[in-house]
Amino acid sequence: MARENLSYAAKVIEDLHGADPEWYRGFSERLKLESSEITEWRRAAEAMFIPYDDARGVHPQDAHFFEREVWDFDATPPEN
Repeated sequence: MARENLSYAAKVIEDLHGADPEWYRGFSERLKLESSEITEWRRAAEAMFIPYDDARGVHPQDAHFFEREVWDFDATPPEN
């Protein structure tokens, strides 16, 4: 989600700048938004690693997700 949010925010800001530069100027001044921040959002999003398992066709929670022991739900006390 973070990767998508950063990429989307950068795209929206760039689209707004192109559509109405005067509005964008006032908007960025009010927020004290520097153009370098938008570049950093995009750079951060592109640097994020999103694991994907081709064999299973899913995005695991992390790079080692399928190496973990399967949780024994039947042996787990109800209070846990």
